[in-house]
Amino acid sequence: MPLRDHSSEMIDVMVLDGESGLALKVVRSLALSPRWRIHVIGLASETRWHPIACSVHLASFHILAPNLSEDGFVWELMRIVRQTRAALVVPILESTSLVLIRNRAKLETLTRLALLPEETDFRAAIDKYSLARVMTAGAIPHPPTHAWNADGYDLKFPQLIKPQRSSGGQGIVKVTSREELAATRAIRSPESFFTGLH
Repeated sequence: MPLRDHSSEMIDVMVLDGESGLALKVVRSLALSPRWRIHVIGLASETRWHPIACSVHLASFHILAPNLSEDGFVWELMRIVRQTRAALVVPILESTSLVLIRNRAKLETLTRLALLPEETDFRAAIDKYSLARVMTAGAIPHPPTHAWNADGYDLKFPQLIKPQRSSGGQGIVKVTSREELAATRAIRSPESFFTGLH
């Protein structure tokens, strides 16, 4: 569905993941242009409120139950898109982007989605090791990257150990010796070791 292209007309845009601090940054950026009428959807929380809901830049803020199934989330999103007449939907988090990618055909009967790749490409890009393999295959320069079980490599220390999926520097551990590396590797699931990751 094409965006309406009436230069004097405001365009409604729906920003998802309002519970994320990144969503507020996106809203502030969109607000720099007077063309956008901004709507946000966030997940309900018993423990915290959503500062974004108080933003002067919003036309509306919608709260969804956090335990919706994927189908339930898509149904609610489509209902709110119809209600707000959002011409564009912008996901913020990886998990929401994956939901939109998987339900693209259904959603694009009502609205446009921010540029999203195919699911296989998206999954390769969000996994650091998969991305490194793609970059190596394409001869794209990148830092040397080894799998978690990199026993056979001649590693020089210090080394940075990163979770396969994270962002913003979260979960990075510096190890200065093979002993520290072995102690860190003793935990089978790196994601459960690093705080702040799901």
